[in-house]
Amino acid sequence: MPDRCTAALAELAGSAENPAAALGERLERASDACGALVQRLLTLSRQAHELFDAMEYGFLLDPTRNLLTIGYLVQEGDPDRNCYDLLASEARLGSFVAIAKGDIPASHWFQLGRAMTPIEQGSALISWSGSMFEYLMPALVMSSPPGSLLEQTNRLVVRRQVRYGATRGVPWGVSESAFNARDHNLNYQYTNFGVPSRTPRQAAPMQKRVAPCARARCAACMISSTGMSSSRSTPVE
Repeated sequence: MPDRCTAALAELAGSAENPAAALGERLERASDACGALVQRLLTLSRQAHELFDAMEYGFLLDPTRNLLTIGYLVQEGDPDRNCYDLLASEARLGSFVAIAKGDIPASHWFQLGRAMTPIEQGSALISWSGSMFEYLMPALVMSSPPGSLLEQTNRLVVRRQVRYGATRGVPWGVSESAFNARDHNLNYQYTNFGVPSRTPRQAAPMQKRVAPCARARCAACMISSTGMSSSRSTPVE
């Protein structure tokens, strides 16, 4: 950047006519470019709002259980029989948005399961497979106030994974991801990897498969809760 600034100043100083006029011309071009960028961003913002408003969650709500189904069977014309029923799930982001839009009642939020499991000297919410994706993905958009059940859960499950990795000499930042195995159609496979824990559905044993997104989210959680540097891979005592 300094070299570019020096070159720009030399170009202005070497102008055969008026350096101030040359600078003004460049500023005008920069202003036009900024105006065009603002219009592009406004267009993207409008399109995002249109997509958001067009989403409809109401038909996915099971009225009997007051839970969102995991999908809709288009050919059969019926919702799937299974539902997202745990608060510690990436699906809670969809629940939050659906409630905010007014598509489903706020009572749905309190229908999400809050079963707990002991971790160290505390307790954390149970997820279906104990993956970092389930626990930490919603934090990309939703905040977890300090001292809340979600914040405590995120902090404890991250520390649990870091400690587990340290005691077994394997990396932390392990979660759902693709891995180097293929089916008969040569498609790469995808499954959930995590730390063995008390979950309804056990994840695959923790192996040396680090998902960059999971490690980044773990590091962000550790920084926000303990001030820990993202370059460190050991827990803060």
